[in-house]
Amino acid sequence: MPDTHQTTFLPPEQEQPLLNAHPYLLHLPGFLLLSCGQVWVSPSLKATYPELGEDFSLQKLTRFLPEHQRSSFQSLLSDRYRLLAATFDQKIPLEPPLDNTILGIRQLFYQGSPNWLGILFSTQKTDRPQHEIQPAPPLSPTDFERLEQSQNIGFWQFDLQNRQVYFSNAIYHILGYEPGELSTPLELIASDDYHLIRVIVEAMVQSPPTPNHRVEVKYRHKSGRLTPILFTIQPHGPKYMGTYQSVEEPVALRNTLRQVTEEAEQRSKRFKVLFDTLPEMVFIADAATGIILNCNQAVKPKLGYEPEELIGQHHTIIYPEATREQVNNAYRKGKKPGPLQVIPLRTKEGEIIETQPSETVIDYNGIRARLGIFSDKTKLVRAEQKAERRQRQYRQLVKHSSDLITISNGDLTVQWASNNTKAILGYAKSELQGSKLLDLIHPEDLKPATDLILNALQEAEPEFSYTARFRHKDNSYRWLQNHIIRTTDDAGQPIGITYSRDITAQMELQEKRAEMDRLKQEFVSMASHQLRTPMAVFAANLEMLAETEEAQSPLIKRILARMERESTRMVRLVDDVLAVSRLNTEEELQVNKTPIEIVSFLREIVADEAFYFDEVPIALHTELQQGTVEADEEQLTHILHNLLSNAIKYSERRDPPEVHVRQTAAGKIQVDLKDHGVGIPEADLPKLFQQFHRASNVKKIAGTGLGLYIAKRFTEANAIEIEVDSKEDIGTTFSLTFNQTGHAQTQ
Repeated sequence: MPDTHQTTFLPPEQEQPLLNAHPYLLHLPGFLLLSCGQVWVSPSLKATYPELGEDFSLQKLTRFLPEHQRSSFQSLLSDRYRLLAATFDQKIPLEPPLDNTILGIRQLFYQGSPNWLGILFSTQKTDRPQHEIQPAPPLSPTDFERLEQSQNIGFWQFDLQNRQVYFSNAIYHILGYEPGELSTPLELIASDDYHLIRVIVEAMVQSPPTPNHRVEVKYRHKSGRLTPILFTIQPHGPKYMGTYQSVEEPVALRNTLRQVTEEAEQRSKRFKVLFDTLPEMVFIADAATGIILNCNQAVKPKLGYEPEELIGQHHTIIYPEATREQVNNAYRKGKKPGPLQVIPLRTKEGEIIETQPSETVIDYNGIRARLGIFSDKTKLVRAEQKAERRQRQYRQLVKHSSDLITISNGDLTVQWASNNTKAILGYAKSELQGSKLLDLIHPEDLKPATDLILNALQEAEPEFSYTARFRHKDNSYRWLQNHIIRTTDDAGQPIGITYSRDITAQMELQEKRAEMDRLKQEFVSMASHQLRTPMAVFAANLEMLAETEEAQSPLIKRILARMERESTRMVRLVDDVLAVSRLNTEEELQVNKTPIEIVSFLREIVADEAFYFDEVPIALHTELQQGTVEADEEQLTHILHNLLSNAIKYSERRDPPEVHVRQTAAGKIQVDLKDHGVGIPEADLPKLFQQFHRASNVKKIAGTGLGLYIAKRFTEANAIEIEVDSKEDIGTTFSLTFNQTGHAQTQ
């Protein structure tokens, strides 16, 4: 079979037999493509058309063809069957630099096989010089007298010496003319055939053809149609002679055969392309035996088989073992699957995929076969199964849900309600359907709920919630917590699905707790104030006693100092209780920020704490001469007193605490309060600022667990960063960083 990418030439030892059979080829500017795939190129082609003749190849020839004909020409060259069935009367104009040149393709029989004869000829010679070939006078009676009288088969003769040609009268009958109407039948040769025939004749003049050579020439009939006439050529001395006859019907038959062949090829190609590229699995099985004759490549990703593994196997190999007998019985009876039937197939690894098949009966290479197309519906089936499970679960959820579930349309009218409507609101489903839930809302809750719903609808929020009191059928009210999901129904209309949870018990309990908290806070506040009054009297009396003469003795001084410290501790404890009470009752802590010169402020705090703890020498180290921060003075005092008192309390019999003041790289003022006490266990650090929490290593030291909670709340309210760094049995450092600062002056 010819190869358009590599040209194989006829071996030299086989060239002479070809020229012995057709000697005129030597002078013909053309090439011969043999049916065996070999190519012979004439010397005349190389001399006349060096652009093509030098290093001739079929691929090189293709480059000179018009672009739209290259692929079809290559396909002809690469398909032996199309080569044999093709029409050889083709004339193809070539591209520059071979423009004005035509490639004529003729059929040449050699060694019993049809071959391609490609002849190149110029289209520039458009004239038909009558002096080249002249009509000859009638012949004298000869052995061809019977042919002279025939109207279907004629006789012709060409004299090489005087270049005269004679045609019997049959040529006129074949072409629809009366004898004498034409000066010569040569006038009727089709224009595209004329130059080609002239090239062939000139070659034959130089090298006469072998006996029984044939040439087909198209003539124009009087009616205007082209009529092919087949000439036989017999060399006879200085003359050529032979017969001619119309081959219009055989040519038409041959053209019809070619057209049918090409259409069959196109159908075959379309089927093959569709067969190979279809994403669905396609099987062709013998209708009688069930043996798989062919299958496409889609079986590989779907079933895990190579097509070759399935071809020749019984079709039941692709079905689960449990269904094979049933499938085979239906196959033998010729039953087809239903239009929407889903059939499971078994992969090579034993997994099951769901498919939707369609079948038809076809003729496959002469065998009655069944063509089955299997669409993989596994994902769809699994999705439907999942949706069905979810639907069952949803039905069970709705059936057993403690929430009241309603579906409302766009104007909030209830279209559907769950069965527990009566249990929650006392109404039957039929009573609730067609009404609006908003009509049942408590008057005090109606406006906030309506505003929230309208705002959510305006903002197109997909989900939103609100809580309100709804009127029970017995005219009492129930607290319902409602969560609405906006969606659309099957018709695309907007609907809302509302899940309403009865929280009446929780709300009543919450109200009771709020009332109890209020009473507790009132009691704590009242008790604290009641405690502060006697403590104030006690402190005033201590001051009076300290001024008496008896108080000057060392013993009495120590007793009075101890009493003053305990009095101060009690006052601070009461202050903590009052602070916690305010923190727990006020939604937002009130802060009154003022500028504070931090260095002098710290000196006063340190002096107070040192006096309180019996002149403990607290060291104050500052890099600043002065620095201004903004904070609530009372709350900052509470923070520093708490941190310093803790530092002293948890550092007993150890080095005294230290206070460091510095300016950070960011220009902020930072105060570090450092002790060398018992430290805080690492496990307690995350809970250090929680209310009532105390570290596990200070249970034996008096404390309430409120100081750091209050300090944390106050620092947050004043935008002060508080950090802690502690190692157990080494000490603790609390750092306060003031975010809002004024001018700071260093030492």
